[in-house]
Amino acid sequence: MKPSKAGFVLVILLLLACRLSSFAPHSHGIEGDMVIDTRTATPLPSPTFTPSPTISPTPTLTPVTEIEPFLLDTGIITATTVQTTTVVVTEIIDRRSGSIHQMAWSPDGDLIAAGTSTGIYTFDAKTFEEINVLGVGESINSLLISPNIGLLVSGETNGDIQWRDAESGWVWAVYKGHSLGITDLALSDQGNFLVSGSDDRSLRLWSTNNVMNPNVDDYMPLSIWEVADRVTCVDIRWDGQVVVAGSYENVLLWDAITGEEITTINGFSGWIHDIAFDPDGLSLAVVDSSNHLQIWDTTNWEQTHNIEFAKINQFSTLTFSLDGEILAIGSDDGTILLLHLAENIVNILENYPHKVTSLDFNPEGSQLVSSYQNGAWRIWDFTTASPPEKGDQYEKE
Repeated sequence: MKPSKAGFVLVILLLLACRLSSFAPHSHGIEGDMVIDTRTATPLPSPTFTPSPTISPTPTLTPVTEIEPFLLDTGIITATTVQTTTVVVTEIIDRRSGSIHQMAWSPDGDLIAAGTSTGIYTFDAKTFEEINVLGVGESINSLLISPNIGLLVSGETNGDIQWRDAESGWVWAVYKGHSLGITDLALSDQGNFLVSGSDDRSLRLWSTNNVMNPNVDDYMPLSIWEVADRVTCVDIRWDGQVVVAGSYENVLLWDAITGEEITTINGFSGWIHDIAFDPDGLSLAVVDSSNHLQIWDTTNWEQTHNIEFAKINQFSTLTFSLDGEILAIGSDDGTILLLHLAENIVNILENYPHKVTSLDFNPEGSQLVSSYQNGAWRIWDFTTASPPEKGDQYEKE
C-alpha cells in the first residue's frame, strides 16, 4: 500500500526538525564566532593533613662539674698613710690585683675602680675597703666609669667593650668589632660618646644612648678610622665632637661629626704613650717614648710647651685636673710630676720604684689616684697641701 502524500510530508518535516536541533556552529577559522564559557568552576576542597605527633626524646641530664674553690692571698689589702711636705698620700697594696692598667673614680667620688690583669676591682673611696671583684681571670686593658649612667666600661684583650653594673657585675651591653685587644677608651663629658682604640690599627666612635635598652643587642659604631700602626691611646673632646688618637710618631685628630681628618701632628719620638685634652678642649697634652712633654693650642695647632725633663726616663701617662690648672704626669721610673700651668712650676711627688700606669683626679679635684705596674695604688690628698712654692721652673719653648 502506498503512503498518502500528507504522511510523506509529515515525515520529511520531522526529519528536518531533528537535523536543525542538533546543529552547532563551528569556531575554527571564523572570527567573531568564538563561544566563551563563563561558568565558574567550583574548586574541590583541599585535603587536610593531620601531622603525626612529635615525640620528644627524654632529656639527658649532664651533671655540673664542681669547681674547686681557690684561696687568695691572705692580708689582702694593706694601707699606709704618710704626710709629705705637700700632700697626704695613702698607699694601698692589693696582692691579688696583679698589674693595674687603669683606675677610675665614680661620678659621685664614692667609688674607685681598678682594671687589672686579673679583672675589675672596686673599692670604697673613703675607707679603701674592697667592695667587689668582677671578671677575675680576664685582663682589663682600659677601664672607665660612665658619668651619665654610672656603669663600668672595660676594654678587653679580645677586642670587646663591656658595660657592667658596678654592684652586681651584670653586663648590660657588649660592643664588638675590634679584631684585636682594646688599648684605650675615652668618654665625652656627658658620657654620650665613647671612643675606643685597638691593636688592630683602628679606632671607633660609639653612641652610648642604647646601652641599657633591652631591645638592642647589636651595637654599631658611628665612625671607624684606620691608621698605619696600632693605636696606643685615645681621647675625645668634652663635647664629643673631636677625636684624637696616638700611634707611632703621630697624633691624629678627626671631626667626629663629619668623620674628616682635622690634622696630623708628627715628629714625636717613637710611640705616643698618652694624650689628653684639657677640660675646655683648648689644649692637647702629649707624652711619647722620650722624656718630653708637649702641649698644643687646639685653636691654631701651635705648640705652647715642649719641656724636657732630664732626670726622667720615659713618661707613661698623664691627666688634667678638672679645673685645668694642673697636669699630672707619670713616668716609667715611678715619678709623678705636677705641672702648675699658670705658674709654670713643676712639683715632684715622692718617687715609687714601679711604673706609673694611670692617673685620675676625683670629681672634686681634691685627690689624685695613681696606679702602678706592681698592683699597688696611691691616693694623693691635696686638701691640706700648701701652694706650689717649691719646684723647678721651666721656660716654654
